[in-house]
Amino acid sequence: MQFSSQTEYSIRVLLYLACQQMSGKRSASVSTLSETLGINRNYLPKILKPLKDHGLLQSEPGIQGGFSLAVDPSSISLLDVFSITEGTIKLNACLDDEVPCNLDREKICPVRKMYTDFQKIFEDHFGSKTLADLAQQETAMKET
Repeated sequence: MQFSSQTEYSIRVLLYLACQQMSGKRSASVSTLSETLGINRNYLPKILKPLKDHGLLQSEPGIQGGFSLAVDPSSISLLDVFSITEGTIKLNACLDDEVPCNLDREKICPVRKMYTDFQKIFEDHFGSKTLADLAQQETAMKET
């Protein structure tokens, strides 16, 4: 399993904005995001729009405008980001409640049980990691 570039770039943008917020700066322009994070300026709207549509970002128009976090970074988990950018975060289709098992073995399948166990570990881990956690680590790493 590998996350998409959209997920990678979304995390970079959100982390950058969380660090900016922690240092007292409010917003960053598309140009700044592109140059600082190494993301093609033409690709950034594909990254920013879903994050804004899901209430994680806000935009301020005008020459002094830009993008900033719409919520506290401690309230945004990496699992939230994955859910927005990946569409599904289920390890296998058999874990999706909307897709019934074609063998009708949900309750007795050892493979599904293994997937379920791993899915829980994945969701617990990334559900507990927030942008604030990453921003604090980034800040600490820059200070050393």
